[in-house]
Amino acid sequence: MEESKPKEGLAGLRHWKHDITSGLQVSLLALSFSLGIAQASGVAPVAGLVTVVTMGFAASISALMGRRGPYLTVCGAAAGLTTIVAGAMSNFSGPGWDASRAFPTLCALGCVSGLIQIVVAKTRLAAKIGGFFPATVIHAMLAAIGAIIITKQLAVVMGVPAHGHEFWEMIGAVPEQTRHANHSVLALALVCLVLVFVLDTKPAQKLLPVPAAITVVVLGTLAGLALHLDSRFLVQIPGFNPRSWLVMPDFANLSRDIPGGAILLAQLTLVGTIEGVATGKAIDGKDVAGRKTDPNALTLGVGVANFIGSFFGAIPGIPGGVKSGANAQAGARTQWSAFFVAVFMILFMAVGRPVVNAIPKPVLAAVLISIGWKLCKPAVWKHTAHIGKEQALVFATTFMVTVSTDLLIGIGAGIVIELLVTGYFVKKYAEPGARFFPTI
Repeated sequence: MEESKPKEGLAGLRHWKHDITSGLQVSLLALSFSLGIAQASGVAPVAGLVTVVTMGFAASISALMGRRGPYLTVCGAAAGLTTIVAGAMSNFSGPGWDASRAFPTLCALGCVSGLIQIVVAKTRLAAKIGGFFPATVIHAMLAAIGAIIITKQLAVVMGVPAHGHEFWEMIGAVPEQTRHANHSVLALALVCLVLVFVLDTKPAQKLLPVPAAITVVVLGTLAGLALHLDSRFLVQIPGFNPRSWLVMPDFANLSRDIPGGAILLAQLTLVGTIEGVATGKAIDGKDVAGRKTDPNALTLGVGVANFIGSFFGAIPGIPGGVKSGANAQAGARTQWSAFFVAVFMILFMAVGRPVVNAIPKPVLAAVLISIGWKLCKPAVWKHTAHIGKEQALVFATTFMVTVSTDLLIGIGAGIVIELLVTGYFVKKYAEPGARFFPTI
């Protein structure tokens, strides 16, 4: 089995045909996903593309060093961090802040988070952090993120300005937004939403040569051209001038609110590390070579990519489950596939700008809603309920607290409930006289 495993480092380039092919397919998927994630995160569309590029080149550095993974994961802007990035952008552009400095301040936050991830990896804590948090709490956190993603896209689907930033505030604004919806935009979004769910079924995927999201974006773009949508409903990325993308981190502005920045930093680093390790483990299961990613090597690579990328206008990123799964499915062999994803992304940005700028935002919103749905669909709740009523309680508590407050408080509430539930059952079956809190 060891002999059948692809070589690491420069020797891995012998598999270039497989990695280039998968890199092209994944870059098409990453193009639509990254634009959508940037849209949901409240940053410029080009920032999502720059994130794929910087993290892809960082993967090639990891490949050259021959580290134990990530082997088939593709990093970039991911759904798991959208609520944190959007929250940071909202915070740094709120009352008392200069909105023009919001993104540079986010970049500073990304730099610091990357440094912390490097320290976590070097002290070999990544695997321990990933294993400390109960699985039910993590699944509930992801479900809450999915629900928030869906809610944030409702205004885009209807072609109206967003109202509010909090989950329940956005839900409450839906009736009013519906009355003022742009009918052409809404019709396009609904058709694309139905189409993405239909094409994402197994029978349809057997017939399609590319993932459902790519098909929907292509068809949706053609429909948008036919509808002559106003430019405000279309993606807009600047011309191919790297200097215009270069955004230096604004550490001075970040230091204005140290307590608030610390909370955002903890959210970003904690969720990024946990989800990154979890994604790495999941993709290992799809590796035909049977390789196992070292969580610390993965976290180190992500930390370096976040630190460097934040100096070039990238938003914080992590291994993406959808992109990584597509990479494995497309036949990638080594980490060089992520490098080729970055190369193709640069080509799209250099010569494909007119096509990218023709993509309607409601089409991307439909794709994002399908991603959010997969994270929080009823089947996820049903599966947790089948495990046990106590786990359903943990799941529901984490979900409700997260959407009502923020990720850190939601995770903390879930862990507390999990501890109480565990303590109850241990106490129930413990020897007579065992005390409750020492049991926990």
